[in-house]
Amino acid sequence: MEWTWVHLALAALAGLVGGAVNSLAGGGTLITFPALTALGVPALQANVTNTMALIPGYLSGAFAQRGALISQSRKVLISVPAAAVGGLLGGERRRRTRGRHGAGGEGAAEHGEDDA
Repeated sequence: MEWTWVHLALAALAGLVGGAVNSLAGGGTLITFPALTALGVPALQANVTNTMALIPGYLSGAFAQRGALISQSRKVLISVPAAAVGGLLGGERRRRTRGRHGAGGEGAAEHGEDDA
């Protein structure tokens, strides 16, 4: 699909509104993800785009709250490795079950993925 200026403007508007919602209360993905899919972006790519777009906000939030994080350093030192291991295990599970239907998730066909 070839994007026009209208598509770009709508995507930018959704990004601005989603960012504003995230900064106030969270949940901006409820605006940006449907906007991307409505503009023709496949669900998997829209999900990845949303995830990548959130990273600067998370990093700046962590930087802004670094004093609170330092006072919670023991909890952070436990939580970060646990989250990393969980993310790696989940990613590996997803990689191994790619394209199969079954326990707790859709197969790759629903997400527009190929089996390559």
